[in-house]
Amino acid sequence: MRCGWALALFASPVVAALPMGCIEATDAKATIADEIIVGANDLVAVAADGANVPEAMVPSLDAIGRMAAIACTGTHIGDHRVLTAAHCLVADSWDDCANTSIEWGIRGDGRAGMVGRCQRILFAELTEDRDIAVFEVDEAPAVALHPDLCRAHGPGDGVFLFSHPERRPLEWSGRCVLEPLSVLALGRDRIGSGCDTEPGSSGAALLDEETLEVVAVHNGGAGELNDATLLFVMSDLFAPEGFTCACP
Repeated sequence: MRCGWALALFASPVVAALPMGCIEATDAKATIADEIIVGANDLVAVAADGANVPEAMVPSLDAIGRMAAIACTGTHIGDHRVLTAAHCLVADSWDDCANTSIEWGIRGDGRAGMVGRCQRILFAELTEDRDIAVFEVDEAPAVALHPDLCRAHGPGDGVFLFSHPERRPLEWSGRCVLEPLSVLALGRDRIGSGCDTEPGSSGAALLDEETLEVVAVHNGGAGELNDATLLFVMSDLFAPEGFTCACP
């Protein structure tokens, strides 16, 4: 049975309350590889009106943005907070994100929409176990895609991935499946996926095919698969105080 939120996900400040000590980096950058195509290339350009993606996804397409200074993708998860991979941040140190920004709503003819400029980095971790970051921007779309913290996703689960491969307007992977990750250099909080990606897809959200909630953040290539950091194992980061999962 799928559980649901007992409280609204962003009913109160969540990530911003975390101490800056949550920012962590190691030599894990050596594990990052180019994104890969798994089998045949299933990447499809998203129509400007979203006519060629699942109907339920159309209202949320503007929640996915192209990061400007480095080829990556970010997702608005509410309250001007952007979820991406930590290696996508542009900064001499993670205390400063002045050079990090994101362009929203780029699809079809590729015209730039709203631009959100980073105000501060709320969380970032780049280790063997995780490659994930959340930062706050001054401008964000009205729509958001929220994390699913009430279900432990794993191998066999179907997901979608929307990203800006090679900095192109928004494209999507079609349905793909989470798979076991056998690359020993990567840690316990990562999972493999068969979603097609290219450079520029880093930081993209993997969305549950049924709920369209965010289940993981795409990191890079890992052997014959791509790899992602799972959000479920980080529920303490995203859940508001007093949050519990409740089954009806």
